[in-house]
Amino acid sequence: MSQPRDLAALERELEQLKAQLPRHSLSPAMLARLEELEEEIAARQRAAEQAVPPPSERASS
Repeated sequence: MSQPRDLAALERELEQLKAQLPRHSLSPAMLARLEELEEEIAARQRAAEQAVPPPSERASS
């Protein structure tokens, strides 16, 4: 991706792309973009989960 975008924007783009999917004959470019978005969203969600300390660690602060 050329610009960093927030998770919500990536999720919106993914939903818009899914809404445009044809029932048959998915183009390789569209499939590649779907996979790219899904991977980026998953990576950002994992990073966000790791950035938030578990409740037990937050309570001891």
